[in-house]
Amino acid sequence: MKWLTCILITVSTSIWADNLLANPGFDAMEANGFPKNWDVFVMPMDGAKGQLDSERHDGEYAAMLYTPQPYSKEPINNWSQVIYDNLSGQELWVSGTIRVEEATEAAIWLQCFTNNPLRVIASSSTTSDHPIYGTQGWTKVHSSIKVPSNTDFIVVRCVLIGTGRAWFDTLQVSTNKSDHIPLEEITPIDEQESDHLEALHLPTPEEEASLHDILQLTLDMQDTIQRLESTNDALVNRIESIRRELSMYRNELTENQAVLENIKPATTSPHPLVPFGYYNKEL
Repeated sequence: MKWLTCILITVSTSIWADNLLANPGFDAMEANGFPKNWDVFVMPMDGAKGQLDSERHDGEYAAMLYTPQPYSKEPINNWSQVIYDNLSGQELWVSGTIRVEEATEAAIWLQCFTNNPLRVIASSSTTSDHPIYGTQGWTKVHSSIKVPSNTDFIVVRCVLIGTGRAWFDTLQVSTNKSDHIPLEEITPIDEQESDHLEALHLPTPEEEASLHDILQLTLDMQDTIQRLESTNDALVNRIESIRRELSMYRNELTENQAVLENIKPATTSPHPLVPFGYYNKEL
């Protein structure tokens, strides 16, 4: 039994050994209930949400997105993680499992960014080879991209376009094609409309611009938070300094009060040549 356990541990470790993603199965959780190492963007709308869900393919949780009705302008709600490894010139592969209910489209994207200017210079989507829409059970998808030489960082996104629910789990990103299991046969739960394939697409320039805005907003927010934290530390230090000064003044006031209490009040002299305080009634 021990040798079987060792084999399972070894196999499990080797599966994720080359994974460039942190927390690829969304199972490690922050105190606020969100998965570690992942960011979520959901344009505000009543009922729209992005959260962990126990409806998973593997492990304990999967990442879920839900959009109840169409937006006036598609925001591309998504879960994302940034990869900073230097992968210039390499073929990068992504794979994962997706489950959908009445979804317009769900996919996993790879996007290569430059910092200055901040823009997408290359991208790929699992929709190209493995369109996921409507209502389908857990389905394995994969995609690849040749990373441009001037890439500064790469963003992996789990995307829901349009309406419906989508779950994402068991993601892997690596440069080794053999790490990515071939696509499993799609098992539709409900009947799919074949003409729906025409509506599936790669991100348009307008959608890419929207994602640029979202990423820039995220970076600006992180910068603001850092400045606020620095300001907060300065305020705490100033408050402590004021407290010390007040304590010192309070001690000085107490000492001065004690001195004043020991001084005898001057008495009125009956003679103009006798100084105040030196008059002795016995004289």
